[in-house]
Amino acid sequence: MPQAPRFQYLFISLLLAGTVTSAAETPPPQEIHADHKQSLEYIELKPGGDVTLKLVKVPAGKFLMGSDPTQRFRVPDDRESPQHEVTISRDFHIGICEVTRGQFAAFVDATGYLTQAERENRTFAWNGHAWDKVDGASWKKVGFDQTDEHPVICISFDDAIAFCRWLTTKTGRKIMLPTEAQWEYAARSSTTTAFPWGDDLENGKGWANAADDTARKQFRGWRTFPWADGHVFTAPVASYRANAFGLYDMLGNVWEWTCDWYDKDYYKRAPNIDPQGPTSGTQRVIRGGSWMSSPPRCRLSGRLPNNPDGDYCDCIAGFRIVIDTDPSRALPPLSLSNRPDWPDWRGPQRNGISHHVPANLPETAKFLWTSKTTGPGHSGVTVAGGRVLFADKSADEKNDVWRCLDAGTGKELWTLAYTAEGRMDYTNSPRATPVVHDGMAYLLGAFGHLHCVNLETGNVLWKKHLMDDFGGDLPDWGMTATPLLVDDKLIVNPGAKDASLVALDRKTGEVLWKSPGAAAAYASPIINNFNGQPLVVAYDAESLGAWDPATGARVWKMIPEKKGDFNVPTPIALGDKLLVATENNSTRLYGFTGKGHQGTVRIVQQPEHCFDDLAPDMITPVAYDGMLFCPHNSYLYCLDAKTLKLLWQQRDVAFDSYCSLVAGNGHVMILTLDGELLLLRAERMAYKQVARLSLFGSRKTQIWSFPALVKDHLFIRNENSVNCLLLR
Repeated sequence: MPQAPRFQYLFISLLLAGTVTSAAETPPPQEIHADHKQSLEYIELKPGGDVTLKLVKVPAGKFLMGSDPTQRFRVPDDRESPQHEVTISRDFHIGICEVTRGQFAAFVDATGYLTQAERENRTFAWNGHAWDKVDGASWKKVGFDQTDEHPVICISFDDAIAFCRWLTTKTGRKIMLPTEAQWEYAARSSTTTAFPWGDDLENGKGWANAADDTARKQFRGWRTFPWADGHVFTAPVASYRANAFGLYDMLGNVWEWTCDWYDKDYYKRAPNIDPQGPTSGTQRVIRGGSWMSSPPRCRLSGRLPNNPDGDYCDCIAGFRIVIDTDPSRALPPLSLSNRPDWPDWRGPQRNGISHHVPANLPETAKFLWTSKTTGPGHSGVTVAGGRVLFADKSADEKNDVWRCLDAGTGKELWTLAYTAEGRMDYTNSPRATPVVHDGMAYLLGAFGHLHCVNLETGNVLWKKHLMDDFGGDLPDWGMTATPLLVDDKLIVNPGAKDASLVALDRKTGEVLWKSPGAAAAYASPIINNFNGQPLVVAYDAESLGAWDPATGARVWKMIPEKKGDFNVPTPIALGDKLLVATENNSTRLYGFTGKGHQGTVRIVQQPEHCFDDLAPDMITPVAYDGMLFCPHNSYLYCLDAKTLKLLWQQRDVAFDSYCSLVAGNGHVMILTLDGELLLLRAERMAYKQVARLSLFGSRKTQIWSFPALVKDHLFIRNENSVNCLLLR
């Protein structure tokens, strides 16, 4: 996903271990002007307990959206142009305040929900030396004091959507995030000026919690408003004056998520009635500025793009809700990187990271259930929505069989079978992992059969054959690369001369673009933002490359120094760096030149760092907490992820063959080919094994399939069964 611009006015001494507090007491809420107070209509939502959310009715109407280029304090770019008239055709209700920490806590208590920051165990904050991702930061631990009356922060777009879904279920109302047009219309409340109080700065005292004299005393060099609002960081909601619609904190306190995708030029083509933003995108619009925002950012027309996947779910991001009656609007599905459970190859983000990695293992292996299979399996296991998906083969090796089981009982719910005959090394069963998103599952067999099925029923929605439809040659080991979802595209690698990489409409199977190139390789592709540009990174049989996910245009090609790599391990994105590991060219870390907004991002052909001793032919390493872990030739290696310097190595016969690695919660879990499960602490100084468990006793087994970790259940596919291991 493309990276939102880093905010320029960052606080300088936010220490998660510190005890920073607000500089002054909260000023009392100010009264709404008498002319408006009597006409406001409120409703209250009571999802349970003592929690109440108050919303006010905003009447339909017209307003001027955006700003004139000559407006004072306007940011010197063109994202607010042209200024244009917009009609809001329906009344709607909007929260009078941002959602508070106490209200969000009630949602978490009721559902057990973990925010994006909690799942990743970090979010952007001040670490004492620089603005960076800070371990342990989340809405519960933001680096400064908050009460239940403060706005909840460190919230990603998906976190806000999850809250809306819960509140919809509890109240029977359609709870949404506001569109960008609804937000600005409500914030303006009939004004046409830069701020709700006018076009100057001096008269804004008492209106907003923004970067001001209070903050400037602590953070030198900030561009601030010329008054003191009484708070360095967030303020309790409704601490300042409400606008004519009765809304508090529409400017300042926290940036607020809207439902709209961001497009810098959207205003040039937006409809004039109820605009809902672009139909797709890579970033969402946030509005309103925050406690640390300067005057240019804290204007009624100000808008910024922000990553929906949590990269910037930091201490300036929150939200407010609306009740929407527009039948054409629906809550968006969860972002691809935030799909629940284990819906893809190596997990939701294809990185082998999970917050469910345990701190210990049981003394003996206890299985909740075991389901026998008719053939061997190399395809990874997927778990989503209480269902387990995996690939099987008929006993006569003539049919691919995809099975869906109940995750709680192992009961078979449906199967999909089709003829797939032929000889192939390492059996002819499917290799690619099932991919699940938005109620659909994508199943790719070793011979190129691709099916999109309904997750609930197994009914086929559409199908393709990568070899027959696109003309590629079947690789010796079959089609192994798991299809990649990018927004509404499903990207596959037929390896044909004029269709080396292909994007399909994930809902219909329609071809959206084809990119010419070389024959197919075996590694699964990834999507990542490098230097501000989203790129699909993938191998073909000859090279490593990057493609524009929107158009399919190849952006760069990198041919390694030594030939002959089979290109099986998946590339790994490490921020703006790319790590690759292969059997002939070993482990390498690459950087990039250029900037995403200019479309000039290119890989630097010479790697920044190399480590020659780690040269896996099949195993994909896992990168976690600044370290890189990977077994190879009887050793488990731990490298510094930034420099590839060896931190330690541990010899063990368990590391002589294929292994699957999952990291998280300060630990690394390793499932070996022979059926051992190892747990070690993710530490830089030395190998520290916590537990070791033989899963199948003295019975010989082979586990080529990548497991799925969901809460305290590990779903394991060996050569003749699928097993649900209890980790508690």
